[in-house]
Amino acid sequence: MILRTFLCIEIPAEQKNTIGLWLDARRRDVPDVRWVRPETLHITLKFCGEIQEDMVQGIIRYLTKFKQKGAFMLQIQGIGAFPSFPPARIVWTGVTGALNRLQEVQNAAENAALSVGLAREPRRYTPHITLGRRNSKDPFPQVQIDTVQSDPLYTEAWQVNAMILMKSELFPDGPKYTPLGVFKI
Repeated sequence: MILRTFLCIEIPAEQKNTIGLWLDARRRDVPDVRWVRPETLHITLKFCGEIQEDMVQGIIRYLTKFKQKGAFMLQIQGIGAFPSFPPARIVWTGVTGALNRLQEVQNAAENAALSVGLAREPRRYTPHITLGRRNSKDPFPQVQIDTVQSDPLYTEAWQVNAMILMKSELFPDGPKYTPLGVFKI
């Protein structure tokens, strides 16, 4: 069986609610972006893609042995775009807090994927949460850039206790995520 998977950190309900309110306002003001549903928000550590079930089990075995160093604090702050504004294809919010600890956890996620034969991500890890995607290759209209950037997103900090191996199923109305394993950090 093939499963589409990724490793992530879940966003707590309070922070999802704050981001959801921000997204609701953007849906009205910036309609040419496909804004995500708040229930799907997460911080991706490693996208594994479509992999065999035995590889999923290998990742689970690897992460079960992950040496726990304890919880750490993160928060959401700011707005950005990939590759940048105005040719934005992805609108995101940044992650701040204990970024050194987050990098350690992301390295463990990369190593877990590497242990089952998945390639290491060649780009430097940039912690973020995807808020929306644009299909247009046209430049992002300046008035919409101004609207997005004039209301910077900010949440209260939260304690990160675990990383999650998530199964992703794609549907016409958006993805559905199901945890396959939760690993204390």
